[in-house]
Amino acid sequence: MDPIEEMKKINTNTLIIGGECDRQVGPQHAEALHEANPSSQLLILQNMGHVLKVLKEDCSDDLNSYSDASMPLHPELVELVLKFIKPAN
Repeated sequence: MDPIEEMKKINTNTLIIGGECDRQVGPQHAEALHEANPSSQLLILQNMGHVLKVLKEDCSDDLNSYSDASMPLHPELVELVLKFIKPAN
């Protein structure tokens, strides 16, 4: 399955979230998905890694984020997802 080809088939509201510090699926992959479906919404959050946690500015604590439960989710993530799910009238 090719994610780009699958993204082209989607005809409903779609939110693509990427993290600037994501080493598994870098921001360029989120951008490519968005290009495949320009009606989607794209969010690339700075200082966020693959597991959606806020990281140091230099992303140096990325590996720790996988096992450190005390690291919080990125502070903007929940608010932005909620805005997508229930837009303001």
